Amino acid sequence: MSSNTDRDLSILLDLYEQLVATMQKKDKDKSKNNGEFENKILYSLLSMTKNNASKIFLDSALQLPSSSASALLKNGLIQKRLSEGMEKYSLTLKGIAKSINMKYGKNYEDQFFELLDSSGQTFDVMGQEPFRSDETIAILSLILMNSVSENSALMMNNNLNKETLAKVFDEVRDCLRNYKVIDHRGEWRKKTSRGEDEVSACFARLNELPRKSNHIYQSLTNARYYVNIIKDNSIDTEKMKYLLQKIFPFYISGCDYESLSKELIEISNAHYTKFLGRSIDPMIAFVILKEIKNYLLYDVSKMPSSQ
Repeated sequence: MSSNTDRDLSILLDLYEQLVATMQKKDKDKSKNNGEFENKILYSLLSMTKNNASKIFLDSALQLPSSSASALLKNGLIQKRLSEGMEKYSLTLKGIAKSINMKYGKNYEDQFFELLDSSGQTFDVMGQEPFRSDETIAILSLILMNSVSENSALMMNNNLNKETLAKVFDEVRDCLRNYKVIDHRGEWRKKTSRGEDEVSACFARLNELPRKSNHIYQSLTNARYYVNIIKDNSIDTEKMKYLLQKIFPFYISGCDYESLSKELIEISNAHYTKFLGRSIDPMIAFVILKEIKNYLLYDVSKMPSSQ
């Protein structure tokens, strides 16, 4: 590292110990000692689903002094995570290898990076992988329908709710296509098998969305879906902004963002009260639409321009 201070190295090892402790809590084999467990730590991460690995990194994240975080980020040893409304940091795979190198003297270049290169596996542990069109449509629709907590989650276990959400998905899709936010072929409807309805089939395809959304997207039992952006009975603006940046990742020159905002607000107002089996807060709905409008009118212009 360019700034190999003792404090930075100590912080790196603290993050490593936190990662090990987090993984041990979730490990079903309680008979392993620390040495046995740590010898398998990279193998364990590489063997996990991407969603589970992403959750491990999120749960092991810690708050760091800004000076140390900057140096470690610059060298690719840690990654920024949003956790509990706070800016925290967890190790990258490179940071794990560096920590093991420092703690045990193992040559990480030879022992670990060769393994990682040959495995061909990559982890989007930072939730930076872009949304697909169907993921964008689904996430934005959940936000517009005020499905932002367990109590307000959309329940897809009855036909009325499915029919209503299908209309919402179609309207959101057409809106995003018209303003070139998604490709003109972007779609949520796919051919289904096994007699499954299109809405249920769409949610079944969103298996990578927890990881891609930094685990803000939630799917519950009984076919209930929401985005977890409520904190202390109000909108968590950091999570909301994070999702909006994922939905609208580029500034589109020539796009009428005021008209786009109005159309999305109209879709929300036309449908969000129609869903059965949930509790909604009209004030939360108002704040959500205000946040969307402010982002589109003022903040999206700060995003990279689309090609």
